[in-house]
Amino acid sequence: MLAGALMSVCQCLALRFRYRLPPSSPYCQFPGIGHTTSMQQAPWSAIPLMMHTLTTSISLPFAREQVFAFFADATNLERITPPELGFTIVTPGPIQLSAGACIEYRLHLFGIPFSWCTEIQRWNPPEEFVDVQRRGPYKYWVHVHRFREEQGATIIEDEVQYALPYAPLGELAYPLVRLQLHRIFRYRQHAIRAYFCAGTRQH
Repeated sequence: MLAGALMSVCQCLALRFRYRLPPSSPYCQFPGIGHTTSMQQAPWSAIPLMMHTLTTSISLPFAREQVFAFFADATNLERITPPELGFTIVTPGPIQLSAGACIEYRLHLFGIPFSWCTEIQRWNPPEEFVDVQRRGPYKYWVHVHRFREEQGATIIEDEVQYALPYAPLGELAYPLVRLQLHRIFRYRQHAIRAYFCAGTRQH
């Protein structure tokens, strides 16, 4: 257990230096991204978990149905994931997203490939969907995607609740994990905005 916790810390440190962006990069600035931490009791765990919550929001001047359709296409996940992560979808396509659908990915972190499997727990287009980790690097991971209309625009809100493995020693890696998640979600926001703006220019 101790060895595993120390390895997680070392791996996060490796990612910290492998995925460093210059201070001038827009991905190093996090407006619209928040982070909180609390102790929570998971129903399947006798020990309270240190639960972290990441929240982000972005506004797009497009109809909610059009924005949701982008996320309903699973292949767009690769488009909005930093290329440094080597993200690929393993599940054969075409993938029909709906409640109960499972998607397996392959990523490369610290030069080591690993699998991540998520399940769509709730699917309510065009308002919301929720995916949960079934297998992956976190002790707990639930990602809620919300889409709401506001004055002719669509607000995309992400809320991720997660817990690190190997508690309590695994929490030593939290500052670096937090930094990397902020950077990844900032890249995600930039890629989403770039996609929709490119479509506007083509028309």
